[in-house]
Parts: sequence; C-alpha cells; structure tokens
Amino acid sequence: KMFFSESKVCYCLMLVLIVPVIIDMDYILQLWLGETVPEYSNQFAILVLIDMLICTLNTPVNQVTFSTGNIKTYQIVSSCINLLLLPVCYIFLKIGFDATSVFVITIIFSIINQAGCLLCMKKVFDYSMRAYLKSVVVPLAAITILLPIVPYLISAFMETSFSRLFSICIVDVVLAFFLIWGIVLNSKEQILVKEYIHKRILKRNA
Repeated sequence: KMFFSESKVCYCLMLVLIVPVIIDMDYILQLWLGETVPEYSNQFAILVLIDMLICTLNTPVNQVTFSTGNIKTYQIVSSCINLLLLPVCYIFLKIGFDATSVFVITIIFSIINQAGCLLCMKKVFDYSMRAYLKSVVVPLAAITILLPIVPYLISAFMETSFSRLFSICIVDVVLAFFLIWGIVLNSKEQILVKEYIHKRILKRNA
C-alpha cells in the first residue's frame, strides 16, 4: 500500500508543478530568454516535462525492487529498453522526422520502461497489477486530464502577463487539492492526511 501511495504522491506533486509551466510556457521562456527564443524551445521543454512526469512513477518501483536485493532481471530489462532508445531515435531522424520526434520517442520508451519495470518487480515483490492500475494509474490519468482544464481557460481569456501566470498557479494548486482529495486518495489515505494535519496543529499549539 505504501508503494501505491508513494507513486501517487510523487506523480501529483510533479503534475501540480508542471501544469502552470506547460500552459504558460511561451511567457516563461520570454521571461527567461528574452525576445529571441530558439526554435522548438517550447516543444522541447513541454515534452521534457511530460517525460519527467512519467518517470516519477518509476522512482517508487526502483526503491521497492532495490530493497529486495534481487535486481538482476530488473536491471537487464530496464537497461535494454533504455539502450534501444538511441538507435530508434537515430532511425526516425534518418528517415526525415524533425527533432521533436526524439522527445516523443523518449516519452514512449519511458512508458514502455515503466511497464517493463512493473512486470519485473512483480517477480520479486508480491503485488496486484490490477490493483495498481485501479488504485494508481486510473486516478492519476483522471487528474492529469481534469487539472489543466481551468488553468488553460484562464490562459485563453487573460492577456499574457505575470498576473495571468500567477492566477494559473493559484488555481492549479487549489484545484489540485480538491482533485487529489476526491479522486486520487482513497479513504485510508485521507484518514492518514487528516491525522498528520491534526498532529501538526497540536504540535504547533503545544
């Protein structure tokens, strides 16, 4: 259960951070680089962030597998998948695809690597793949779809400015809290959060 909870927490924290960045990427790049933003910078940055988001799910898998000490198969499978990335990217560039294809392929390989690592972990750590899909993948897919909607609408109706970016960030955090509480966390996790907050309040008032 801790494995499931850690996966959800890692993913949600990263999602909350990257949603405003992705939505207002053009403005952020202008603030950082000025008026001369290199070609493809927007696409590259967004695709890298998406890949990072997917890879957060792999961190708990690594921790659980490495804690068992039985990592040979896991390492071989993960390494083979990652090594295949380079020749596949080369082939796509060779046949005429643009540079963004490399990042798209990287995302696809990250998904494949995650699936491979989960299958390898099942051999050394007893867990239900069906329960993982139901408790982790489905809720996280739902919040990934729902969370950007309102921030995107704000970006569409407000002019480019720091106040728009600030508004997107505030709405993102507030909306994420309600979505995480209502969709991602199960009843036991909600109780743990309440107990943690209660203990922090008591400690502060002591």
